[in-house]
Amino acid sequence: MNIFRNDTDKNVVCVAAGTYLLCDPCYCFNNDTKTWAALVDSIFDISSESEYIAYAGDIFITCAGTSNGDGSYKIHSNSVNYAGKVIDVDSGLIGLVPIDFIEKGSYADTHGIGVKLTFDRGFVIVYDEGKFEIISSKEHLVIDTNYEDDDYEETEECDE
Repeated sequence: MNIFRNDTDKNVVCVAAGTYLLCDPCYCFNNDTKTWAALVDSIFDISSESEYIAYAGDIFITCAGTSNGDGSYKIHSNSVNYAGKVIDVDSGLIGLVPIDFIEKGSYADTHGIGVKLTFDRGFVIVYDEGKFEIISSKEHLVIDTNYEDDDYEETEECDE
């Protein structure tokens, strides 16, 4: 069953109904397995037909890079269930991992990181230069990883 497929617009991925974890996908796989390494190889395979769908054997995810690498990025949403939640990023990627593919003992499994999303109908995820939009008939989530230095308050160091 193919749960991810590219739309005619290259930065849109159509996703089948199901339950997914919205997170940095590196948290979903154990360090002692080869799954994450194979997915990373797939992500950076320039001959791949989709730059947003990664495969490792029977495991597949959809993800894209953030604009500013690692960090914590807030979800903006029309739903109180998701608005204001934060996605922590450690590999510079944000994506959707089908719940069934999360490895037992992984950081996501043991620490409850990420946001669990369940959709009863297909939906799309749009990747646009660091901006992520998940759009369904009921939900609209936006994670914008683009920010200017002015968006964050700097703290001054005190001289002693």
